Amino acid sequence: MSENLKSLEEEEMYWYERSHETWLLQGDNNTSYFHKCANGRKRKNNIISLEKDGCMIEGDENLLKHASEYYSDMFGPPIEYNVQLDPTLWEGLSSVSDEENALLCRPFSETEIKEALGEMEKKQGCRTR
Repeated sequence: MSENLKSLEEEEMYWYERSHETWLLQGDNNTSYFHKCANGRKRKNNIISLEKDGCMIEGDENLLKHASEYYSDMFGPPIEYNVQLDPTLWEGLSSVSDEENALLCRPFSETEIKEALGEMEKKQGCRTR
């Protein structure tokens, strides 16, 4: 019996979340009018077609392809520029030795981390607990 009540409560919550209407609280829940409103909201929020450059894009597959391309263009990798540095630019400058490189690549020690955090506290003027 409790499974049925739980199931009914879940269904009511589902329809309530879909409705986003205050009249549910006023006793108008689970009527045909309520279901029409909830389903109408779903239909209203569906994208059936889009227009790009005067052409209509329709169909789920075409809409998905268009949206994917649009956002890939907007947020995708930047345009690559063919900029090359002159290799002779670095000649005559000292470089890192193998020993210095090994020192720079080693893992941080606990002491170094504590010191860095201590410096941060001093610069910010506050203490952590």
